[in-house]
Amino acid sequence: MLNDQASIRVEDSFHTLIILIHGKPIHGRGLLLLSASETEARIKYLDGFVAVSFFINESHDTIAEYVQWRTAAHLAAAFRRPEFNQHLPVIESLATAEVGFYSVERVIASRDDRMAMGPAFAGMADFQVFKIPIDRIDILIGRMVHWAEGIKASSKSLQAVAIHADRTHGKAACFMHHDRATTESVWYTDSEAAEIDRASQMMRYTTVSAPGSASRPLRYSMSCCSAPKAPHP
Repeated sequence: MLNDQASIRVEDSFHTLIILIHGKPIHGRGLLLLSASETEARIKYLDGFVAVSFFINESHDTIAEYVQWRTAAHLAAAFRRPEFNQHLPVIESLATAEVGFYSVERVIASRDDRMAMGPAFAGMADFQVFKIPIDRIDILIGRMVHWAEGIKASSKSLQAVAIHADRTHGKAACFMHHDRATTESVWYTDSEAAEIDRASQMMRYTTVSAPGSASRPLRYSMSCCSAPKAPHP
């Protein structure tokens, strides 16, 4: 049975990746289907996997992946597994990606300070990634939180904001959830925060979460041998 439930909360303390993939529109949907199917068939069974939510924009030239692992060590172990890496050369040959490794610093939402993913995520998503000075990261994260709280209170479309930080590499990221009916993108600006990348008006495609205890990964074998010819009648 497919499991497409996930959420973003500070209390979960997951090792989180935000991946923004840019390529040609003709390749976008194929890359999305490849990543989602590989995750569903194999990657979600790896130890420590929590969930990944896939997003794509209307023009199909940008894909976003919001990925959650229990710890950085679990992700490092997954990188060493062939089933994790099998599809990556295809993506790397057709697109470029901004990849960040984050902790969740704050979720500003209507209820419970929790951003629900999966079928409950109705609307549009915007992502924004910054390079910030490592020695100023706490100050800048505080300013981002203050901005998010203010814009959330005044915006008609903004439903929630999740703010992330990478204290090792001096990066921050915002994940903004908008009501689709009244969506109006808003972007954070700061003289000390250099924007690296953004993805706007993203629609959720699917969420793939860790399976239940009774689930088993897809097993298959590949061979370069051709199928035997059928005998002539």
